[in-house]
Amino acid sequence: MRKGNYRLKPSLSTNYDLHISFYGNTIGLLTVGGYYKEIKELIWAKSWKRLMSDPVEYGFSEKDTPHIQSWVNNPHKAYVKGLEFEWQTHFWYLPAPLNNVVLSANYSHIYSRTDYPRTIIRTALTDSIKRGPIWIPIYEPMRIDTIHTAPLLHQPDNIANISLGYDFRGFSARLSWVYYGKILNSKSTRPEQDGFKNKFDRWDFQVRQKLPIKGLELVLNGNNLNDIQEESKYRGSIFPTRLENYGWTGDVGVRYRF
Repeated sequence: MRKGNYRLKPSLSTNYDLHISFYGNTIGLLTVGGYYKEIKELIWAKSWKRLMSDPVEYGFSEKDTPHIQSWVNNPHKAYVKGLEFEWQTHFWYLPAPLNNVVLSANYSHIYSRTDYPRTIIRTALTDSIKRGPIWIPIYEPMRIDTIHTAPLLHQPDNIANISLGYDFRGFSARLSWVYYGKILNSKSTRPEQDGFKNKFDRWDFQVRQKLPIKGLELVLNGNNLNDIQEESKYRGSIFPTRLENYGWTGDVGVRYRF
């Protein structure tokens, strides 16, 4: 059963950032920074059975079906910290034609952690019944509440962007590369069933040429040139649970800027 949760609270975060920038005629703009974030009442999707957690704790009725899926606030704080590097420069000092090359690069290393409530079901001996000369043991499932520490959902551990361009008079071109690290997509009560999206990268390009008429320009764009396949799988499996293919796309047109 899927149910809404009217008792959800908004997530609140406290952020600390420190960035230092250096600028020079040859180095361009170089920025180094770090950040730290604490998140309270993180909202995440949870699935459980009645035995694993009392539905009343989350505002549900005892008459609800044993299997419930809903959104809840995590009682544990979430933490995000990382480092970021960015460089923007124009190689004007190089001999022609390299003096028209521009570069923009950005890299972020992200470390995120939170404690996800987890319930383990164990079978334990609770009693025994005597049937004639034989004692028959009685086993019952027992609920053990614990936590499992893991990264935040949908948060990659590494992100990188590089754009190499060329500008000459009314002509401008950019070749871009973007990279996303491993991403935790779903959290299960069993760690080996956590869902992940594997790391992937993508190439794009943009070309723009101004035309003799003021404000008019010719544009050409291409996306996902390497035709990546985004793959998701469980932690304890080598087989994919989801494959996404979007193909490459391109467009060409004339644009007028007012």
